[in-house]
Amino acid sequence: MSRFKVSKYKNAITQPFKKEGWINDLNISSNLNSNGDHIKASRSFVAFHNDSTSTGSIAVLPMGCAGRFSSFPQVSGHEAFVTDFDFSPFYDNVLCTGSEDCTVKLWQIPEDGISGVLSTPTTTLGSKFVKRVESVLFHPAADNV
Repeated sequence: MSRFKVSKYKNAITQPFKKEGWINDLNISSNLNSNGDHIKASRSFVAFHNDSTSTGSIAVLPMGCAGRFSSFPQVSGHEAFVTDFDFSPFYDNVLCTGSEDCTVKLWQIPEDGISGVLSTPTTTLGSKFVKRVESVLFHPAADNV
């Protein structure tokens, strides 16, 4: 009788993705002067700070894309650095961004993705903020909060 149980995971092996499924040369921005997230994903999109995007914008890619990109589709509408962003847990194409320009903006990303620059937010909040917005986060269990 053995004193150790046989693991039920002894034949489990990880398989890395093939290089054809990778996003190559993804440079997360070096200008990260906030405590927020710098890469986030929903079931349909992935958003991140990138060196090639302008100051008040973030790059947004559809989840199934792969390969190299010379430029990234952008969500751009802030006047200063985007400090944090978050996808809605209930709607895959709703993105919230907060910025050093003391505004919070909600974005409705088209279902088929962005084909350039999305510069018109659905909603802008910010008339009462006096300091930069450091973090934005949707409620994980309650819709529209």
